[in-house]
Amino acid sequence: MLIQPHIPDTWTSLKFMINWRGAKVRIHVTHDNFSILSNKKLQFINYGQNYQIEPQEKMEIPLKK
Repeated sequence: MLIQPHIPDTWTSLKFMINWRGAKVRIHVTHDNFSILSNKKLQFINYGQNYQIEPQEKMEIPLKK
């Protein structure tokens, strides 16, 4: 999964949920960072960096400016 979020300048944040290969993934994006939470082990890429989270482990990642 490749995640490179960006929100419009006039928005403060965006929250959404997706189903990815049987995992329920919650993503919250602000102008400074995004957080990701999954009910299953999940691997994803953000701007070339590989990440892995465990079930119910919330990870916050700063956004590149």
